[in-house]
Amino acid sequence: MKPNKKKSKKGKKVLGDDASSAEAEMEKGKKVLGKGTGVLVQFIKDGFQGEETVDPSSRALLEKWSRDLLAFLDPKNSGFGTLLEKVKLILESNESRRVHKPPKGTRDFGKGDMVTREKVFSIVKDVFKRHGAMALDTPAFELRETLMGKLGEDSKLIYDLADQGGERCSLQFDLTVPFARYMATNSLRSCKRYQIGKVYIRDNPSMERFREFYQCDFDIASQYETMKADFEVIKVMTELLDELNIGDYEVKLNHPKVLDGMLGICGVPAEKFRTICSSIDKLDKQTFEQIREEMVNIHPSFDLQLYTCTLCLRHFIRKVID
Repeated sequence: MKPNKKKSKKGKKVLGDDASSAEAEMEKGKKVLGKGTGVLVQFIKDGFQGEETVDPSSRALLEKWSRDLLAFLDPKNSGFGTLLEKVKLILESNESRRVHKPPKGTRDFGKGDMVTREKVFSIVKDVFKRHGAMALDTPAFELRETLMGKLGEDSKLIYDLADQGGERCSLQFDLTVPFARYMATNSLRSCKRYQIGKVYIRDNPSMERFREFYQCDFDIASQYETMKADFEVIKVMTELLDELNIGDYEVKLNHPKVLDGMLGICGVPAEKFRTICSSIDKLDKQTFEQIREEMVNIHPSFDLQLYTCTLCLRHFIRKVID
């Protein structure tokens, strides 16, 4: 008995039992007509029923098909009216089943939420103004090249907009980059400003991570010989937490050079610091094993020999983020 031979989608011969699987796969890939389209197709088929015996090359047949097509698309045709009624019922049925909800990673703010949000924003603004910050508002989207300067390898997290007039734009993912661009645009050497606005990150949405959310920024941009500005920012933060009455809290201070030094000891090149730090930042949302695997994938030669056991490595990472 000769083996059953079939050809797959790519033209390769498939033998034996694999032929059935290939055929099933091809059948699965076929387009399935929607209900409304199916009704229309069946209506056309019924209109042409019994014409297959006529010579398809006949000019008369083509002319007859044209006349028949125009005839059953005539609004005066009772059959066409029945067709429209069926399509209307299908559309109404689909509309009744459609769930109206916001996109993933976003939410609505109803009456109660708005009362709370406006109260919080009022407190935030009062504290910011108390420290002499001016209000600033920037566009919700910037030139993509402006945003890419900071994001680098995480550029997949930004929302790109359709090209309009030759400019490639993206939605802002924070308020810091627009502030820096504002200072450069206006040639400012110093500025104390606050800004409250929505930002957008194309991240995997979860219970605690949104794709659209508010940020409240307070920045002092200038050059100081002392750390006076740094202390004022911390003071602003503690005043906010006190007035929001969130309860007890603990402020932990860190410095990027401490983390850079630890990563340098582990053999991470300087150009990979930012990417590795992004992985470490996810430690409160992912398991330690996932973070470790991600860091090794980013930099295969990541030297962890000083921390040979998982417990020591976990301790190292905890020290970094604490």
